[in-house]
Amino acid sequence: MADPGTSRPKLVALDTNVLLHLAEDHAPAKNLVLRLIRLGYTPIATQTVVQELAYASQHGDVKKKISATRALSTMRENGIQPGSLKPVGNGICDVAANIIESRKLLPEGERNDAYILIEGSFHGVAMLITWDGDLLTANNTALNDVLLSLHLNRVQIVHPDVILA
Repeated sequence: MADPGTSRPKLVALDTNVLLHLAEDHAPAKNLVLRLIRLGYTPIATQTVVQELAYASQHGDVKKKISATRALSTMRENGIQPGSLKPVGNGICDVAANIIESRKLLPEGERNDAYILIEGSFHGVAMLITWDGDLLTANNTALNDVLLSLHLNRVQIVHPDVILA
């Protein structure tokens, strides 16, 4: 039995663009991850983020291949934990993504953004941090309504500048 005095770690999901910037030695991305860790958060890369990086490492332009490969190989040394789901979680993610898509809460073709949000919710993250305009301009309340209707956790979509301010 777990010690009742211990609590679950505070988790925060990082979008693919954050990990790519980190791999490219982008100072704001490095400062972001360091600040999150100092604030007591454990940054995670969801299953879809890891899959997007793996795909980009094989199919992107040369610069993106290098960045994606570096992002994957340095994830843990940067304090970022990869996240994975049990098979039933993947099914629930599909259901939630279908609802988000049918309600047009994200632009067409942004299903992976929905997966990243939903997977973060499954892991219990407080925030999804991204530079992605489609996620940042989405109706966070409506997205959370979908998550809550499936008994998942609320997730706040946050621009890195909010953490770095």
